[in-house]
Amino acid sequence: MEQTCAYPIEYNYNPQSDSVMSVASLWSSKNEYYTIDKHDEAIQNDLSQNDIIISGIFLAFFVLLIISSKEILNVYPAVLKSFFTLKNHVKLEERLAISNQRDIVAGVVLLYYPILVTLTFGDLIVKKYNIIPELYLLIVFIGLTCLWLVRKGLFKLLSWLMREKNAFRFIEKISYNYLISSVILTFPAAMIGFFWPEISDGTIVNILLYCCLFVYFIYLTKTWQIIISRRLSLFFYILYLCTLEFLPIALIVNLILSI
Repeated sequence: MEQTCAYPIEYNYNPQSDSVMSVASLWSSKNEYYTIDKHDEAIQNDLSQNDIIISGIFLAFFVLLIISSKEILNVYPAVLKSFFTLKNHVKLEERLAISNQRDIVAGVVLLYYPILVTLTFGDLIVKKYNIIPELYLLIVFIGLTCLWLVRKGLFKLLSWLMREKNAFRFIEKISYNYLISSVILTFPAAMIGFFWPEISDGTIVNILLYCCLFVYFIYLTKTWQIIISRRLSLFFYILYLCTLEFLPIALIVNLILSI
């Protein structure tokens, strides 16, 4: 019987013929890697919660506007008519019902600028000041309220010192008219960003600033007319500008920007 013997196939290992992939080829510089940080997730959740709170505040302000719509519709025509004419300011104050409604509208629109700034620059506020938008909204509102209280106190002090109660009370009242007028002018400019998102925030800020400065300049000219009509000096008017107009506003703006 013939016997056969099977031998295993010989395999020669040659290191040079085998290609071994390097680490650099597996993880090259072109590959991108992402890691999920639970801390970042928490920040995103906080921002989402902040957006809900801001949306709720805006909705509450919108409801407040609806509730005050009757006063707003009655006051706006009278305010616009008196924008350039001092005589129409006098006529508005003589109508007690419109004057009282104007005070209500001025209190409502005082919320307009804090909400506008927070909605428009919410992300910038978080990055620059490292505080949540609703806290910034509260700080700005408190700052404006303090500005109003300081101005009211200074008006009373000047009325007592100069024995000109009616003149300074009138100046205080027309300041409410121009506050409302500034809202009328800046509201269309504020809506530009919603309809044309490609417009930069800097452009919107400049438009809002120019509108406010224009209204403020007209207001200052009317205060000059009132003070001159009371036979007060130019030096007193400069003193008035420094104490009641420029200084309180500068302090509030510096407080808000230094946070």
